[in-house]
Amino acid sequence: MTLPEEHCILHCIPSDPLISLPVLPKHPPDFIPSEKFTEERREKMKMNLLGFLWPEEEKLVLFLIETQEEAISWDPTEHGNFGKDYFKPIIISTVPHTPWVECNIPIPPGIYDEVIRIIKEKLKIGIYERSNSSYQLKWFCVLKKNGKSLQIIHDLQSLNAVTVKDSDMPPILEFYAENLGG
Repeated sequence: MTLPEEHCILHCIPSDPLISLPVLPKHPPDFIPSEKFTEERREKMKMNLLGFLWPEEEKLVLFLIETQEEAISWDPTEHGNFGKDYFKPIIISTVPHTPWVECNIPIPPGIYDEVIRIIKEKLKIGIYERSNSSYQLKWFCVLKKNGKSLQIIHDLQSLNAVTVKDSDMPPILEFYAENLGG
């Protein structure tokens, strides 16, 4: 089906974002830890392990991170959303269908408390929000690569089956693929 006009994603730029960019210094100052960009976080970044950057270049990168630290999410509680003045809420177009409720895979008792903690944290920081929708999709948990923490995986196959697909392709795909190959 054709995508209705009200479902088109509009990107607005209310002001020029380049106006507020800082001027890059020719000789950046030494790193001074701040409230957010601490020495511990700098060390965790393991910047320039291979010595690819010259000392002045490394100082410049640290300067840029420090001046833009408000734009960086240092932990999950600082996650945010796109500003509504830049992006209106997106409406996902679907083909006519009947709402569904899929039964979930039972949560094993050994990880139940951890799963509840993850869900409450995602609710608190706004990744999840309460809903009284007619739909319920399956989800399950897997261990992350570190072998300790859990990741919630949402099974979106049912939703994908009724979603109107965007048929737009990037321009000259072969050109980009050739340049990125090897």
